[in-house]
Order: sequence, then structure tokens, then C-alpha cells
Amino acid sequence: MHRLVLLGTLGACTGPGETDDPPVADDVALHVLPFVDTSRPTEAFTDLPASDVRALDTWVWLPAGVPEETRDRPVVLIAHGNSGHPEKFLLLAELLVDEGWVVAAPVFPATNRDGDSAGFAIPDLANQPADLDYVVAELAREAADPGSVLHERLDTDQLVAVGHSLGGATVAAWTRWGEAPRTDLAATVLLAPATFLNGMFGEGPHGEGPPVQFIHGEEDRLVPLSASEDMYGVVDDPAALVVLPGHAHSDPFEGDTDGVRTSAALILGVLDEQVDGQPGAWAAALEGAAAEGALVDARGL
Repeated sequence: MHRLVLLGTLGACTGPGETDDPPVADDVALHVLPFVDTSRPTEAFTDLPASDVRALDTWVWLPAGVPEETRDRPVVLIAHGNSGHPEKFLLLAELLVDEGWVVAAPVFPATNRDGDSAGFAIPDLANQPADLDYVVAELAREAADPGSVLHERLDTDQLVAVGHSLGGATVAAWTRWGEAPRTDLAATVLLAPATFLNGMFGEGPHGEGPPVQFIHGEEDRLVPLSASEDMYGVVDDPAALVVLPGHAHSDPFEGDTDGVRTSAALILGVLDEQVDGQPGAWAAALEGAAAEGALVDARGL
């Protein structure tokens, strides 16, 4: 199976396109790579002017230390939601990197927090699965380039994709909708995915695809829990649905909250089993979340 996992790291090593003064942790390093897809345009949306290209600055968090000691790491690819940004996933990325993963998160051209925050750019969702294809290809190119800071640091044949809200719809469309979805990922994790928007991609969701875990706040008032429940009822095993009581749409995934720590542990369970081949790791993570009060349903584990 062709697998890709993108992991983000926080640290002192930064690059073009980063925001001012990102948080720094001693054991992670952050690089922001200014990827630009010149083959596809970006449509104008209210205050966002049209462009002949798609600018996809991509934040990449790596385990800090001597590169030779952290070679060819699997990658966790994170897709942000509407008015989102990779910076919102700093703690989530750091927790994953602390366990040896690499995290990568692109800034989508039209739906990021610096663009059309009123939500009028949501139709650009139609272009975001192809954005993920482009970013993965660029990461592979960087990993093969002796002059790149990512040279031999990550392995794009090992991929897990994580998506929140509109980013969850993006990952779901990438792997479960249309005529030729990507089925070669090690797994996907969908965080309150706005899949009710995915009719633009044609037929779906398909049952066949990578193993998938859904995580949804029970108090989510933006994306109904039914979005996760309905798709969970369609996908093939293995799959899991975790509902977090007392949590809303974003607090289990963004910022510095206990919910983020719970979500990170759940994601790590998927990574440890589906990428590292540790039997029972996913089920153990689900049991841990249930012990903390989460509502858990799982099949095929």
C-alpha cells in the first residue's frame, strides 16, 4: 500500500511564508515552505482577488535533532477548516511530533483565516482535494532534494490525512468521493467533517477507502453530529466514531485545550496501529477516551 503521513513540528528553524513569532518547543522544528501551484488559478471571492496560481504555504513540523537520527519519518497531513490556519494546530502538531511523527499543514488559498472569513469562499472546496495532491507531490520532491531542509527527513510513501470541518470535507472528498478517490493512504481522521458540502464531488461517500476515525464534539452547533454518524454508517471496516461530550466544533482540535490532548491521543492510536503496525493500539486509544467520558463506537478493530 502506498502510504503518506505528514507531521508538523515546532521549533527555531523557520522558512519563508511563516507568521510572526510562532511558538517554539525545544524538541520540534518548524519550517514554512512557500509552495505555489502555477497550473491552477484561484477564483476571486469578495475581498480576495483572483490569481493565476494557487499559493499553498505549507507548515512542516519535524522532530528536532540531528537529521540522520530522524530520517524518513511518516507524515500526518492536516487540512484546516474555513477561516482556519495551521497555526491553530500548534499543540496538536507538537503532541504528534513528540511521538516521532512529521506533520504538514497547507494554508488553503481562499478559505484560510486571512482570506474571506465571512464564508463566501466555501465553494473553493472544489479545488482543495487537488491542493492536497499538489502538496504531497511537493513534499516528496523536497524530501528527494539534497538542498532542501526536508531532504530525507520524511517518507511520503507513508501518509495519514487529518481534516477539520471544511478540511474534513476536503479529506473525505479526496479519499471517498467521485470517480477516482485516493485509497492509498494508511488512514484518515475526520474532525467534525462538513461532508454535507460534498455533493459537488459527485457520487459518495464510497464504502471502500482507508481506515477512518471520526471525532466530533457533542455540543457542535456548526457541523451536526449527523455528518459524522451518516458517513460512519457507510464506510468499510475498520472505522471508529468518537463523540466528545461538553465539546463544541473547534475546541477539541485547535488551541491549547484538554480536548486537543484527547484528540491527539486518539490520532496517535490510529498512527501506531495503521502505520507502525502495533496491534491493539487503536482500540487502546479508544478505550482510554471512553474512560474519560467519550462516547465510542468501533468496528473491525
